[in-house]
Amino acid sequence: MSRRTALDIKKKILEILKNGAMTPRELETKINTNNQTIQTQLKELEFFNKVKIERHQRSQKNGRPYTIVRRTE
Repeated sequence: MSRRTALDIKKKILEILKNGAMTPRELETKINTNNQTIQTQLKELEFFNKVKIERHQRSQKNGRPYTIVRRTE
């Protein structure tokens, strides 16, 4: 099995986000990769204005901080 490139992972993230916003954890599960990889790719996509990372202070459900990722285009 060959390793996926960073570009492959970025393409997959953008493809998945066409359907709506998600948390980084949901992306991690859908793409089947680890948190560090997702965070690294999201930072780069945010730098190039492809995604917007929204950090919220409190969830209505459990009171914890959470993060949502959306496509910008």
